[in-house]
Amino acid sequence: VEQNTGYVFNRTVTLQYPGCIDAGRIMHELLHALGKCGSCSTTFSITLDNSRFLHQQSRSDRDTFVNINYNNIVPGYEGNFQKYRGDQEDALNIQYDYGSVMHYPRDAFSKNGQTTIEPLQSNVTLGERITLSANDIQEVRNFYNCTGTDHTLPATTTTSTSTTTTTKSELINA
Repeated sequence: VEQNTGYVFNRTVTLQYPGCIDAGRIMHELLHALGKCGSCSTTFSITLDNSRFLHQQSRSDRDTFVNINYNNIVPGYEGNFQKYRGDQEDALNIQYDYGSVMHYPRDAFSKNGQTTIEPLQSNVTLGERITLSANDIQEVRNFYNCTGTDHTLPATTTTSTSTTTTTKSELINA
């Protein structure tokens, strides 16, 4: 999937690095791609101005929900925590979601193992990496104008090597 970050360059989103082949990370990257593809053809170019599914911790209202500990972030990776401008996002009437697959975990890009994202609400998990949250599903439905209200995921198909496959159709029709 090619991803245009809204700046001057393109970068390839890849799942080839060690630790990148897990269901949550794959869903995360696929949501970036699905956010571009609404009623278009097969174009997967993603920019801050045209993608729908963006990172929760970078929402313009994030300071109401989390604190970012910049002192703990690996130098050069601070851009991963930059807030979007209000005109770069459209939350599709979805509240901030700590458990979204689009939310980074507490120690994302930590240089010292310490917390980089501190939730203001206690007892929440940041950055679900097992399944889509109810809000993730609803956001996909809102984006694609789906009228269903069931927030459950369909059964996934598993091969003998334990590879899980979820199609675009399954996400949309869930």
